[in-house]
This record gives sequence, C-alpha cells and structure tokens, in this order.
Amino acid sequence: SRVAIPTGGAGAMSLETAVASPQMSADERRFPGSALPGPRASSPASSAATPERQGTVASPGPFRSGANKVIRWTAIVGLLGLGLRLVGHGPFHEQIRELTLGLEAKPGDASLLARRCDIERAHGLWTEAAADLVLLEELTPSDPTNGLRRGIVLLGQGDAVAAVGPLATWVAAHPEGVEERLSLAQALMQAKRWAESANEFTRVLDGSREPRVQVFLDRARCQQEAGVAVTNILAGLDTGIVRIGSLPQLQRAAAELDLQRGAVEAAVARIGLLAERSERKERWWFEQGELYRRSGRPEDAARCYQASLKALEALPAKFQRAVLTVELRRELEQRLGKGGLR
Repeated sequence: SRVAIPTGGAGAMSLETAVASPQMSADERRFPGSALPGPRASSPASSAATPERQGTVASPGPFRSGANKVIRWTAIVGLLGLGLRLVGHGPFHEQIRELTLGLEAKPGDASLLARRCDIERAHGLWTEAAADLVLLEELTPSDPTNGLRRGIVLLGQGDAVAAVGPLATWVAAHPEGVEERLSLAQALMQAKRWAESANEFTRVLDGSREPRVQVFLDRARCQQEAGVAVTNILAGLDTGIVRIGSLPQLQRAAAELDLQRGAVEAAVARIGLLAERSERKERWWFEQGELYRRSGRPEDAARCYQASLKALEALPAKFQRAVLTVELRRELEQRLGKGGLR
C-alpha cells in the first residue's frame, strides 16, 4: 500500500529575478505557497482586479501593418481603461492601474506590458496574465523570457502537460535557475511523470541554500509513485530533517514510511522526538497511539491514549474548552470506549 505523503503545488514557483522588473517586490516575483498539489487558483482579489482588464483580447491575430498596430493597441488599451474606476484596493491593484494608464499613454510599450503580466501572474490572475502574454509575444517574439512566462501561466491554468515543454526549454538554457527548475519539477509532477519530477526536485534541493520542506515532501511522493525503495525515500526525508530541522511535516511523513516497512517503533520514536520538544504533549501521544493501533498493537495504543487523556485533563480549564482540545478529547474517548478510561 502507498503512503499518503503531503504534497505542495505551484505555490513555490517564481520567475527568475532577471525576468521580472527590478521595480517588482520579491512577493510579486514569487508564486504564493500552497498546501496541496496543483497550481494556485486565482486569488480573491482576482474579481476585484478584473474590471480594469475587461475587454482584453485573449487571442488577437497577427498585426497587418504599423498603422493597424497602433490603432489596435489604442483600442485594446482603451478597453482596458474602462474599468479603472471600479478597480480594487491594494498595492498590486494600484500597480496594475498605473501600468494600464501607462499603456494608454504608450500603446504597445512591451516593458509596461511585461511588468503588468508578471504582476498578474504573481497574484494568480491567470486569465489576465495569459491575455497580456499573447500581446507580449506578438510585440517581442524573440524574447526567450516569454517562453518561461508561457510555461508558468500554463501551469497556473492547470495545463501541466503543455507547461512542461516551455519550462524544460528554459531550464535547459538556464540550468542555474533554481526557481524555474522548481516550476518544471512541479509541472512534471502534475503531469504524473514521476521519475523525471523526482530527479528535478533533487536538483532543486542540491541547488538550494535554504531548502523548503514542501520540496522534500513532493520529491518523496514522486519517488514513491515511481517505485523507489522505501529506504531510499526515507533517506531523502532524513536529509531534509538534517538540513531543515526536526519539523512535524517531515517526521510525520517519515513515520508513515517507517510504518509501511514494519518499523513500528522507529515510527513511534519519530513522533516521540516531536513530543519531547513540545510543552503540550497530548496530541503527540495521541498520534503515537494511532501508529500502534494501525499496526495491530491495541494495548500499546491504549497506553498512549490514556497518557494523552491524562495530560489533557491536567490543562487549565480555559485550554480544555478550546476547540482543538475538545475535538481531541472526543477522539480519545472514542478510541478508549464510552466515557474514556481513567
């Protein structure tokens, strides 16, 4: 049976600094994080930002002449400006507003369009970013960064299969770019090209000074799907624990793999390390009990449940009324029997 290893999505992706405008902040250049696989959906701000982008042509045809180009750009930018009075509030909304006004004054300015496209992309406004990218590709057809943008936008729109090609092309030409390689690894993962994705995640980790927890988890999932030996997957997670620290996400994932290979005590010991470092131990003892229960050792499980319940009941009354504490008590009493065991 396979272990459900937590995974992340495109949340960690970003354009290389050289691609984004120097005026953009780090947050604008970087894709926001995500807890589960798949690209981030459009942010709640998307609906607020949409009016200022209304009228954008998703797939305009080729320009026929210089005069037509100016006329067409003036028309497009004019339509984009119709919704400026309805624009949402916030720093990136203001940036989009300013760039749209700039495009009204300078139709066809590729640098302004590229900045707006990158801001939209950074905030998950995939439809708007894709529309700007179509125009940008026509204005600057030889700009290789458009291929990178195309790959990231496709991934953000959920088309990982199509995203792999342009991302792989960029990474091949710029192998030092860790963030762009991470985008490729995530596209390969979503395309279910497990072995290739695991290899790319490894290269990301090798090139990262400050590796991210989710990259270790994503690699572990891809390795498992690719049929890599459990001991090798565990070794990768333990490397993450050494490099980042004994974090719950990594220890839990490793404990699940230990349980799969029959190393019950090793799995329980991992959760024990988390309990030792925590002032509140009742949740960790409960999780140890769950590991024992799932491995067919009810007496050891009951011992852990009882220790957890005792610790819970020793808490001050205000903590016992907390939602998570009430839920934990309910779970413990279900495991131990009606009314619990004292």
